[in-house]
Amino acid sequence: MRDCIKQALDWVPELKHEGLICTYLSASLRQQGVDSTREVTVKHRRYDIKVNGQHVEAKYHVEGDLHEVIESFAPSTNFSYNSKGWNSASKAVHDELRRGDSSWFLWLIAVRDLRSEQPYIYPRLIEKFYKQTNSKSLSQAIAATSSLLDDEVLAAFQTRLQATVYKLPAVRGKHTALVSRLYRLVP
Repeated sequence: MRDCIKQALDWVPELKHEGLICTYLSASLRQQGVDSTREVTVKHRRYDIKVNGQHVEAKYHVEGDLHEVIESFAPSTNFSYNSKGWNSASKAVHDELRRGDSSWFLWLIAVRDLRSEQPYIYPRLIEKFYKQTNSKSLSQAIAATSSLLDDEVLAAFQTRLQATVYKLPAVRGKHTALVSRLYRLVP
């Protein structure tokens, strides 16, 4: 599965590979004997994966979205995102937390190499992230992303509900890495 993800990251790092990764994950789990189904609808809500009877919602964003999401949990914002701004990541995360039922949330964050010659869309998001985290290399940006997810994002989630985080291994391609966390959300 890691090789498939690396190939996708190297092929088109700008593409949000949520569907592809969820398909690989579900297929990989099935091969290991775990009951896993892709794209399941329950009571008018679609989930990305069902694993042993548990529903998992997945979201895929880039490193530049992290600070936006964290800022949307500040008391000064009344713990909400600005619906008039550019904030699709914040909206997706807040919508998931508002659902009001216990769920699993898989957050996939693509961390792109600032020094890559890869033609990225919105390079300013990458530059801003590297500057905000004082990252000088892809390795430092991966570590900063991991730290933000484990500390600030988890603390932000816990302002709304109980959340437990499970660290998944990072997958690193040539110019992009995928840093992922699985959150158990309980109202």
